[in-house]
Amino acid sequence: MDRAEVLAFEVMKVVPEGQRAPMLTLMGWLQWLKGSGTHAERYLKLAVEDVPHYRLAVLLHEELVAIVHIAEVAKNPETAYKRPIS
Repeated sequence: MDRAEVLAFEVMKVVPEGQRAPMLTLMGWLQWLKGSGTHAERYLKLAVEDVPHYRLAVLLHEELVAIVHIAEVAKNPETAYKRPIS
């Protein structure tokens, strides 16, 4: 997951404004899978700011983040994202 997030962020740096919504939405979804609704919401809001009414970002926000639905993978200790120890 960390690698996908890094790659999405790198791609987003070269994509012009107004076309970043897909990468921001991906980053929001990855954050949601990691169990971080706060960060997921931030990325999804940025996606909608980049492309107003970007449908996938709006749907993910409405169906997952806004109703505080936690990803099944994040609930299970065996499958939950393990943050690297710094």
